[in-house]
Amino acid sequence: MKKVLFFLSSVLLCFSCKTQDSSEKEIVQENTASVSFVCGELKDCNEVIFNPDMGFYSVIKVKVTQTGVQDKSEIISLIKEDSNPLKGDYPESDEALWDLSYNLLHLEFDISDYSKAVNGSSDIMELSEESLKGVREILSAFRGTEKTAVVRFAYDADFDGNKNTEPEDFSVILNHVKQISEIYSEYEDVITAVECGIIGPWGEMHSSKYAASVEIEGNIKPDYYIVQVMHEYLEGLKSADIPFLVRQPKFIYAYLNTYCDVDYNFKLDSNNESYPAAIPTYIPQYGSDEYKLGLYNDGYLGSESDSGTYKSSDRSAEIEFLSGFTDHTPYGGELIGNYGIGDGESVSVENFTNVHASFLNIGWNRNFFYQFNDLIYSGESLFQYLYKHLGYRYLLKDAVFTQKDGLKSVQMDFTFENTGFASLPYHRKKNVQLFFIPSESAVSGNEEPLNIASELFTGQKVLTVTADLSSLDSGSYAVYVKFSDSDGTHVIRPANTGWNSQLKAVKAGVCTLKASETN
Repeated sequence: MKKVLFFLSSVLLCFSCKTQDSSEKEIVQENTASVSFVCGELKDCNEVIFNPDMGFYSVIKVKVTQTGVQDKSEIISLIKEDSNPLKGDYPESDEALWDLSYNLLHLEFDISDYSKAVNGSSDIMELSEESLKGVREILSAFRGTEKTAVVRFAYDADFDGNKNTEPEDFSVILNHVKQISEIYSEYEDVITAVECGIIGPWGEMHSSKYAASVEIEGNIKPDYYIVQVMHEYLEGLKSADIPFLVRQPKFIYAYLNTYCDVDYNFKLDSNNESYPAAIPTYIPQYGSDEYKLGLYNDGYLGSESDSGTYKSSDRSAEIEFLSGFTDHTPYGGELIGNYGIGDGESVSVENFTNVHASFLNIGWNRNFFYQFNDLIYSGESLFQYLYKHLGYRYLLKDAVFTQKDGLKSVQMDFTFENTGFASLPYHRKKNVQLFFIPSESAVSGNEEPLNIASELFTGQKVLTVTADLSSLDSGSYAVYVKFSDSDGTHVIRPANTGWNSQLKAVKAGVCTLKASETN
């Protein structure tokens, strides 16, 4: 009996889990071949799933000196380990969570050694070849693993909240950005998102002489230097499809005002900061530089303004504006409060859903994670609910097979539901594989796929696949579906039961084929 695999040169990702009616859906052409398909019991596994580009992340600090990357071998070992030990803290009562590992890491590259304010000698225009090689080796270590990285460079020594440590010569910063973005472009397959960073404490784009508006020929240029940094990054990332995140919405306004011919009518507020008089709607177009823009929020839920992330009086308006960006880019950062969560009687997740939250730092702030562990939401602790729903969570809801031309053309329609806070990031289109495994055969994980026609999976509700099944013998087959990059890595696991760890695929149901007499 042949073991056959179906390969869809395409991408998939959206699964939903609902118990299906097990009635057969059969189409028979008289005296020819027939296909009948029984959909499986498509239920939510109710487990924490570690999919690419989402969830809780751990931080790795990388010291980049003029002579190279410090502790490079140790960092590479951490990245390559099956279980990342830099897990941060869990609520103690959730003992079952202590052994969980992460496949999302936050790399914080410290390049303060290139600034006169830190090295005491001079600003250095070029990052050395030794430094660039070390950064490449760090990112290269992600290949062959299931891990991805959120990356940020900064001049803050040790990422310890130091102010005014960037170079005095602004052209040095722009030149470093140019070098860094070139490296990013080489590793888009392992980068979840780039965080703009570079200046200010922790690379958070504030509290520095460069975090200011400038008046030029009588016109206020909001966040003048930061917009130039953003532009230099985006120019360097033109050949790479990587989300580019900034620290506050106002930086997106300023960029659009400068480079996208959008008049935001900026004015100074009482804090001498430039904001548009009103926040209009803006929908970026796919393929444009601004489509890559998104937000990293290291003041998450710290207050009504998320500790200055939003203009406090316009939180809802700014979140509405951001929805045109955060609906397709990752959003997240560091939790520093519990604003809007509620109490034990009424718990809300609105401030995770309305921004399409994708990831949070597991190591910061544990006190609020402990609080969330004592709150109940949807029948479980809020902390555990966050574990399951940060990012995307696709469930396969239904599968329907329809014959078009005997067994030579069978259409398969897979329906999905996303119950996560966010969608699959726009740059993570996935290929699809279908496995047709003879019912009496054990799965080895080495089955070969058949070519099929399909669209890429981008998180759409319905994915349509067509295939020629005429080469298959008559009989019953278990049908499995797999979603991954073209090389088989960064597999997306649907939230359904029926997951097969050898195939890295989920069971959709059972197909019975009856070949024609001439087949």
